[in-house]
Amino acid sequence: MTPASTALQHDQEIELKLALAADQVEAFKRLMARRRVASTTRHLLTRYFDTPDFALGDLGLALRLRRVGRRWVQTLKSEGERHGGLSVRAEYETPVPRAALDLSRLPTAARALIPEPCREQLAPVFETHFTRTAWLVRTRSGAQIEVALDVGEILAGADSRPLCEIELELKSGRAEALLVWALALTKPISLLPLDISKAERGMQLARGLEAAPVRAGAIKLDPEMTVEDGFAAICRICLAQFQANLHGVLREDDPEYLHQARVALRRLRAALRLFRRVCPLASSELQQGLR
Repeated sequence: MTPASTALQHDQEIELKLALAADQVEAFKRLMARRRVASTTRHLLTRYFDTPDFALGDLGLALRLRRVGRRWVQTLKSEGERHGGLSVRAEYETPVPRAALDLSRLPTAARALIPEPCREQLAPVFETHFTRTAWLVRTRSGAQIEVALDVGEILAGADSRPLCEIELELKSGRAEALLVWALALTKPISLLPLDISKAERGMQLARGLEAAPVRAGAIKLDPEMTVEDGFAAICRICLAQFQANLHGVLREDDPEYLHQARVALRRLRAALRLFRRVCPLASSELQQGLR
């Protein structure tokens, strides 16, 4: 069993990721400086572990060691739920005395997520090196949000990818505060929802996978759902497909990204028409904007 004094367990992590263009970093720092909130800056090295056949990644798990100053922290994260860059997932953190995994320090519930045969095969598969500048802000609604700017790179063997993003992590209050804050940031700064985590991007790099256009996923509806819940589920999957293709629309030459983004918006417009009697959002103005 893990002593209660050593486990820094967070049952649920709620955060919103936003992609930031590298040439917008200084503008974002100036924007935060005008809010007169103190910042902290740290250089973080994070090492991710998996089996040779990437069994943990296939299970939606991310196991990592992160060096924070002179300390090492071991973290296990589950895939959880994601809605357009907003992720809600289980997270378990424990300090470790050195740069080595010690699964015995994880809470029992976290250890149980890692299959027994995998535990002896775990090895580093990729790393992230970045500088994190963080601000702790309080919103008008009383929510507390950590705003983190991460700039660096993801490394897997001889391959690397740049990393430049903003994470808004909810420390207290309602999750809606993250969306309100993100909308406020997008007015002066060009930001995009970022659906894919550092761990997922690192795993793609380690496995030699290239990004590709995202097709529509199956919509899972429960017969016990209310009409409103069903409508929300349909809208979420349409928006998820649109946002997953948005970066490709803006930065890649493959026309399939544009095609799949248009498919997502056509499906969303169809949903708005279908639910127009129960959803006040299904206005002609919104429909025209989507067209």
